[in-house]
Amino acid sequence: MPQMLGEVVEQALRVHPELQVVGRAPLASDPLAAAREARATVLVLCQTDPALEPIAELEGVAVFSLAADGREGALLTLHRHPIALDEAGLSQLPRFIAEHGTQG
Repeated sequence: MPQMLGEVVEQALRVHPELQVVGRAPLASDPLAAAREARATVLVLCQTDPALEPIAELEGVAVFSLAADGREGALLTLHRHPIALDEAGLSQLPRFIAEHGTQG
């Protein structure tokens, strides 16, 4: 992600105390691995980032994984929610995360 765009997004997210920017992955690194290492709940990528391709390919596909003991499973879904990069749009981000997102 271009440095200036990253700074704009970080500044816009700072008004939401429930969201914390934990860092930026260097351009040559694997952003998915960096997000896992940082225990991030949201990863911000440019739509042209190659790391997004395998994730985006799963949009619209539900994955149901079964536990080894066969007693339960987990459903994983991925949905696109367009959000404008303005104050009104970014104010929706915490709500979308709470509704569709993170379970640690």
